[in-house]
Amino acid sequence: MIVSWEGDCAGWTMTYRLVFDVGYTGGRVVRISVDAATWEARNGGRYNFTSRTSFDDREAERVEGHAVRTPELNEAHFTSPTRKTIALPSDTIFPTRHTEMILEAARAGRRIVPATLFDGFAPDGAQFVNAVIGPEIPAEPGSAKAFADLARHPMWRVRLAFFDGDAQRTEPASEVGMDLYANGVTARLDLDFGDFAIRSALQKLELIPRPVCRD
Repeated sequence: MIVSWEGDCAGWTMTYRLVFDVGYTGGRVVRISVDAATWEARNGGRYNFTSRTSFDDREAERVEGHAVRTPELNEAHFTSPTRKTIALPSDTIFPTRHTEMILEAARAGRRIVPATLFDGFAPDGAQFVNAVIGPEIPAEPGSAKAFADLARHPMWRVRLAFFDGDAQRTEPASEVGMDLYANGVTARLDLDFGDFAIRSALQKLELIPRPVCRD
């Protein structure tokens, strides 16, 4: 998994590539790759998204579109795989703002952060996400030594439960566990999709300067 998260004075751009091999009974191995890119306006008013999933380098699915949030309008417009427009709940937020909310709560000592999140890749539109934040923990010695820039930041263990549609379902559609630093970097990321799970740890980190913006 390779993730790039960059900000400028207008918004944040995130790109990532995830590649993993799945082995089946009988010895067949399929390589699955997911390439995605998003852009989120700093004011939370617009969000663009695109994602491509491939099996053995053959494209199986493509999702593209954009979403808008204004006092009068909350909608997501998909151009692929089919053209459609769906309404979003008025309290919908986008991924970077969601990360900011979790970090703000962690610094303030709050442990539960419920939110309605739209990232463009859930089949039913927005998802209800419940974040549970553990107490501040020291950086693991290995990470602190390998990534000196992270050692000076506080870190929290966070668990996210994603529910399709609303919060009334008892079982989440997926869960994510992470060790989240105050600057938004994750040292550990566990993805649980029910049928299978992926565990990952930070191997390489490159920090880039923050943009200088005038309010």
